[in-house]
Amino acid sequence: MHTRSLRAAALLPLFALPSLLPAQALPTSPTTFKTKPVGAATSGAALVPTPAPLRQVTYLTLSPLRPWNSRDGKTLLGKLIAWEDTVTLGPPSPTPPSLPPKPTVLRQNKARLLIEKKACEIPLDRLSPEDQKFIQDLHARLAASP
Repeated sequence: MHTRSLRAAALLPLFALPSLLPAQALPTSPTTFKTKPVGAATSGAALVPTPAPLRQVTYLTLSPLRPWNSRDGKTLLGKLIAWEDTVTLGPPSPTPPSLPPKPTVLRQNKARLLIEKKACEIPLDRLSPEDQKFIQDLHARLAASP
């Protein structure tokens, strides 16, 4: 019993301690704070943002926006695009980039579709027979053109 009362007596000052500490002092009005004008010199290093160069990709579209059907019945809405595209860094040019005389429609038996502003490679055998014929006919016409 005697040791319990000693322990309790030792903990008593710890509980009374927070009431003895002074309260935190707060400023009475916001006018006591100092403000710096925008662009004022600071004591540390200043970060100056450098604009990243714009990356503009120009695709050569070979078909209008249309539905593309797969063999398993799924449909995608997109444009057939050539494999060649032009990438420019910096501000957009007012003149369009030069186009290849004969754009590549098929590469390694794949076609490229622009779906929701993203170029996707689609194997030709995954498309419906009608879409395969459309792409192969376009490929033959472009290859035969002078």
